[in-house]
Amino acid sequence: MQPGVKFTALGWIVLGAIVLGGVLYIGFMVFVSSLRPANPSNYTFSTAVITMIPAPTLTVLIPTTTPEQTVATGTSQVPVPSGGIAVGMYVKITGTNGNGLNLRTEPGTGSPIRFLGMDDELFQVKDGPKQVDNLIWWYLQAPYDSTRNGWAAANYLTVIQTP
Repeated sequence: MQPGVKFTALGWIVLGAIVLGGVLYIGFMVFVSSLRPANPSNYTFSTAVITMIPAPTLTVLIPTTTPEQTVATGTSQVPVPSGGIAVGMYVKITGTNGNGLNLRTEPGTGSPIRFLGMDDELFQVKDGPKQVDNLIWWYLQAPYDSTRNGWAAANYLTVIQTP
């Protein structure tokens, strides 16, 4: 300061604010640095686990040369559409024009939907046939995920070679 120049009240307020701001900043930095662990090598990191589910692949169709099967519906026999579907065989979804096929908890169009299977998706036939709502139904299960299972109408299934 030059001799003879006096601080006004406003000058003292500005100087006080600067000093107070500096003290608060230093205090904040000390507080933040106390939050860090003393030894960064003690950090533990989790490793992500990724489950790969293979996409459906192009398959060769098996010619259908098996005799026509029948399904019991009460007292009469109902012919199963040709296509050679039987328990243990592999089928893929076809003919939905990209809309997919509802796989249901029970056979029948009124049964709750479990999930949507897409064209060319591969399944193994586990049970059936059953006729409900004028459709033949087969119980399918994905070979790569046993939780992907349900009843599907035979109209949208094509037999394929064993993968």
